[in-house]
Order: sequence, then structure tokens, then C-alpha cells
Amino acid sequence: LAGEIRTLPPPGFDLGNSPGGFTRERCGGATIFFSTTNGTAALVAGHAAGELLTCALANRAATAQTLRALKMPITLLCSGSEGQPSMEDVIGCGALSDAMDGEVALENDAAQIARAAWNASRDDLLATLGETYGGRNIRRNNLDADIDFCAVVDRFNVSVRVRKTGGHLVATPGDTIGLSS
Repeated sequence: LAGEIRTLPPPGFDLGNSPGGFTRERCGGATIFFSTTNGTAALVAGHAAGELLTCALANRAATAQTLRALKMPITLLCSGSEGQPSMEDVIGCGALSDAMDGEVALENDAAQIARAAWNASRDDLLATLGETYGGRNIRRNNLDADIDFCAVVDRFNVSVRVRKTGGHLVATPGDTIGLSS
């Protein structure tokens, strides 16, 4: 079991939400049941989409490449924090649209805001992420290494597709379309 409630692992869970804890030694070959305060609700809300991918700064280029290969209309959904938009998600949407190399029309103000937030933060991403509402919550719980980890853009060359299987949403890393490596 893995997940978090307000950045901390729930009692009895094996892992929290800290990305550094998900090592090959600890998780390789394992099935992980994962629940988060905000991300799980966003995935459930989007489960009826023709294709559903989950993206972070760490896999933005791979996700962009998969989206280009799908040749489908794209809607970016941010999970937010406690029912409110979160700056780290807005920055992530802007980063993904930037990685689409102009192939995404920024059709509304929210998309324009996301791109502007990415452009304003990309040169000092670590500091910006640390000052967001989510970043402050992470720091309050002494999980600063999570911010360091998440601020590395394009760390992984893998997109992650989410499918409904047997009443569950299943994310499959490496289930990619059109990736060369």
C-alpha cells in the first residue's frame, strides 16, 4: 500500500508519496495500490476519457511524445489541493504544453496562465515549487527531498497510461506509444 493524506503516509501503509521511496529494490515487480488526497479523485474524474495518461514534470517529454502519437484532442486536468487549483499542477500543465512544441492550441485563459506560469518558473523551478501551497506542506513535514526530486524535468522517458480494469484504475508505467527509448 502506498499513498498520502496531506503529504504523510496513512497508518499501516508501506510507502508514502515520496518519490525517492519507490526504488527498484523495494518496488520492482510489485503491484502497488496507491491513493492520494487529490490525485486519486482527479483520475477517477477522468476515467471515462478515451485515453487517460498521468503526467509529472519528471515524465513530461515522454507524455508529450505519447500524446502526439495518439493524435487525439487533449484536455489537461489538474488534481489541485483540497478542491483548489495548485500552482505546481498549473506549472506542470504549462510545461507539458510547452513540450508539445506548439502542437497544442492554448484555447482559453487557463491554458495561457499555465504556459505563463511555466515560463516564469522554469529557470528557478526548485525555488518556485518550494513556495507553492503543496511545497510548503511538504516542507512543513520535513520532506524537502521530495521537492528536489520532483523539480528534475524529464527525469524519466516513460509515459503512464491509466485504464479501468476490473473496477479499478490501473496505471501502467512503460505502456507507451511511439517512444524510442
